[in-house]
Amino acid sequence: MTQLIGENLLQRRRQLGWTQHQLAQRMKTSRAYISQIETGAYGVSLEKLYAFAHHLNVELSAILPSLDRMRTEFGEDIALLRMQRGGVAK
Repeated sequence: MTQLIGENLLQRRRQLGWTQHQLAQRMKTSRAYISQIETGAYGVSLEKLYAFAHHLNVELSAILPSLDRMRTEFGEDIALLRMQRGGVAK
C-alpha cells in the first residue's frame, strides 16, 4: 500500500509541476524523504499524509488508494480483510 500512496503523491506533485525539492521545501523536509515516500521505500504516518494533502491542496482521499485499486493490486483478500475488521467491502 505504501507504493500506491507514493504513486498518488508523485502524480499530484507532477500535476502541480513541482520538483521533489520544491515539495520538500514546502513541507520542511528533505528531498530524499520525498523520494523515499514516492517510491514506497518508506511508509508514512497519518499525520504526514494530512500534511502532504494540505501542501498538495487535495483531500486525503485523493492520496489513499481506492478499494478497487487495492483489489487490483492485492486481490480479493483485501476485501476479506476489511470485512474481518468490521468494514463493508464493496
